[in-house]
Amino acid sequence: MNIRSFMPQFLAATAFAVAMFVGATDASAQQTPGGAVEAHHHLAAMHHAHAMDHLSALHHHAAAHAASNTAVDREVVTEHARAAGEHLDAARRHQQAEEQAMTPAERTAHRANLDTIHAAHAEAARHHQALTAEVARPTPDPHVVAQHSAAMFHAVRRAQDAHQTIGHSIGVHDHGAPPAQPAAAASAAPAAVHH
Repeated sequence: MNIRSFMPQFLAATAFAVAMFVGATDASAQQTPGGAVEAHHHLAAMHHAHAMDHLSALHHHAAAHAASNTAVDREVVTEHARAAGEHLDAARRHQQAEEQAMTPAERTAHRANLDTIHAAHAEAARHHQALTAEVARPTPDPHVVAQHSAAMFHAVRRAQDAHQTIGHSIGVHDHGAPPAQPAAAASAAPAAVHH
């Protein structure tokens, strides 16, 4: 076989291999370990966990003061409410970025969980707004602080649970579970807060 008859076949095979590689790279770049989906998934999970940590501590503080009919430490509740809101905002940003990095098929397959996350984030934001207004008062009501911190915790937890379901389904796993619901949140939170 001479080189001239082999060259068109070689060029065609090379072009095909390059096209397959580029196509595979474009389709799977988001899903490779360390890709955009995985990076944003881990960051969203971390921010959910940090928000729940602050909300759990806030709820315990407020519930203890509600039980003893004493005033909450305004600096403590303000700091926890602020931090929980910042982590919620960061979790929402990373969740949106993760969703944008998913393939259209993944977004379609996980629409119910994505809708749950969006609704839970919106609910958490509403409770954060009410919580922020309460802790801004000269003497925040510990019952109200406990109620909104528990409700916000539950909403963030629902978002994180749906988020983990998506991650496991597409092969991205969290590095550790978020904190468990505090016992005081279950007992001291109003019945309307439980889901």
